[in-house]
Amino acid sequence: MMERVRNYAYLMRLDKPIGTLLLLWPTLCALLLASEASVDMKTIWLFCLGAFFARSMGCVINDFFDKDIDSKVLRTSQRPIASGKVSSIEALILFGFLSIPSVWILFQLNELSIYMGLGAALLILLYPLAKRFLAIPQTILGLAFSFGIPIAFASQNNLSLITWVIFLANFLWVIAYDTVYGMIDAADDEKLNIGNSARYFGRRKEKWVFLLGLAHLFIYFFVGLSLNLDLSFFFFLSLCFGIVFFQNFQINLGLRQIYLSIFKGNNWIGVFLFFGILFGF
Repeated sequence: MMERVRNYAYLMRLDKPIGTLLLLWPTLCALLLASEASVDMKTIWLFCLGAFFARSMGCVINDFFDKDIDSKVLRTSQRPIASGKVSSIEALILFGFLSIPSVWILFQLNELSIYMGLGAALLILLYPLAKRFLAIPQTILGLAFSFGIPIAFASQNNLSLITWVIFLANFLWVIAYDTVYGMIDAADDEKLNIGNSARYFGRRKEKWVFLLGLAHLFIYFFVGLSLNLDLSFFFFLSLCFGIVFFQNFQINLGLRQIYLSIFKGNNWIGVFLFFGILFGF
């Protein structure tokens, strides 16, 4: 019994919280911006739980659709479904189970947030299939991982131009950091003819990661100016710029074994943006 529970936990990537964090930080930043840093704790907790369950559902359905691909890639061959430790039926049941609290959380929000949440759910289902049809499936992931932003603004009844500007910024950031992640499996994806931005950008992938990362932060810079955020925000933003420049140095070393740590380092960009906005109002 415990072995089965452990396999379900691995399927949900409970041992790898970085995905949840990369989904959560931009959403919390959006909540702060939409409320001018006065959002209540109940709403914050709802969005924290929502990010956890949404990411868990995404991992389960991704592995369900990718089981035949995962079994042919060294890094993913031991994932629970690909290795036969969890059946496809079990995965679908787990997905359904996870959807129950997800729907409950969504219905604690206002009507517009609910409609947007349903759109986000559709993107969660589409992403695993995108790599079969799109050269850059990260575009779908970018949309999915950015949809918490308009949901957050809608929950505060404050949909505005800033909402979609921040959405665009985050979309670019997701493509940047997931290209780094995709560089780990680029050779396997080439053999299997699977879409991957690291493959699409080719020899210029390092440059694209750098430029997209900078674009993400420059958009936040102009948002900070337009909202008259104080120097605290720009201090934390400068730390984010430092991370992007350091990551660019690391990526250009061409060492495959450090790509994962570079990818995980994006968590600190989310952390610093969050605290920058929190103290910037």
